[in-house]
Amino acid sequence: MKICYFGGYDKDYPRTRILMKGLKKNGVEIIECHELQKFLPNKFKLINIPRFLSLVAKHSKLKDYDAMIVGYPGWYDMPIARLLTNLRGKPIIFDAFTSMYETIYTDFPEKRKSLLASFLWKMDKISCELANIIILNTNLHSKYFSKEFGIDIHKFRRVFVGTDDDVFYPRKSNKHDDIFLVYFHGTHIPRHHGIEYILKAAKILEKQKRIKFRIVGYKQTDTIIQKFLNGSKLKNIELIEKWIPYEKLPILMKDADACLGVFGTSMKTKRVIANKLYEIIAMGKPLIHADVPAIKEAGIENKKNALLCKAGDPKGIVNSIVTLMEDSNLKRKISRNGYKLFKKRFTTRAIGKDFKKVIEDSL
Repeated sequence: MKICYFGGYDKDYPRTRILMKGLKKNGVEIIECHELQKFLPNKFKLINIPRFLSLVAKHSKLKDYDAMIVGYPGWYDMPIARLLTNLRGKPIIFDAFTSMYETIYTDFPEKRKSLLASFLWKMDKISCELANIIILNTNLHSKYFSKEFGIDIHKFRRVFVGTDDDVFYPRKSNKHDDIFLVYFHGTHIPRHHGIEYILKAAKILEKQKRIKFRIVGYKQTDTIIQKFLNGSKLKNIELIEKWIPYEKLPILMKDADACLGVFGTSMKTKRVIANKLYEIIAMGKPLIHADVPAIKEAGIENKKNALLCKAGDPKGIVNSIVTLMEDSNLKRKISRNGYKLFKKRFTTRAIGKDFKKVIEDSL
């Protein structure tokens, strides 16, 4: 099988690198037609004519292929991709991954009725309509897309995110003290990741001298962090503010005794599975996560391969941390079962196998 990976995708973005590596591990030949596109260009400068002309020129030089994959973020590339594949009679698989519209109004609710939100809603809808098959990372997310944008549910397929097991794998800890280290990394999406609840949990546990938190990716200047730390001079948090390359994250994770997933209360949190969940279980670390519907699709079960607590509940996070600290047998069980689940379903080879089946079904 030969496929054309098309558009302005970021080759280093975890979703893209995992899909491409997974397909190659399953014997799929990939030819690239690539011209980098920045996500959400400023001031609606979306019609980058030179970039589109470059894509057309590169595509004209390609030999035959079986199907085209438009990589994330590919919303603006779908019209030209549809034209090019129509000329060759080839199907398009669109890796939608997430909704631009939902990202705007979830993270910035005040912009929900803005001109930008309306424009992004239309781009989400049009890009999905132009695809033969749309891949998303959970069935719940597919149902949302189908209902919100009026897209036939039969066009959707689930391909889990997984993680790159050449980067995330169990590593020996160099920690020699008796500190119980709780680890979290994330980006600036408070309503999804729930950083505020993690900070509140740290506040509750500040008198537990043995428990320390390592938080990677947030800055003291971030609004939520700033407001909280200004009022609470917590000494049990190590805040690593600088951007950490994907390949370096395991170095910061390897000494952790427990790793935190997502605890936000947005609707999106209930439907999607964050990359960090796969990264945590790939490292063989015990996972603490909000008990949301999406993770059930991945086979995550409370006290089997994770400790689950109510979303938006700092006390639930606290209870889970203390439970793992006091029950070493449960900690080992959760770590072991989480890693077994990862090896069975979420390696790059496993993800690539699932994705290859989707492509075969499109032919």
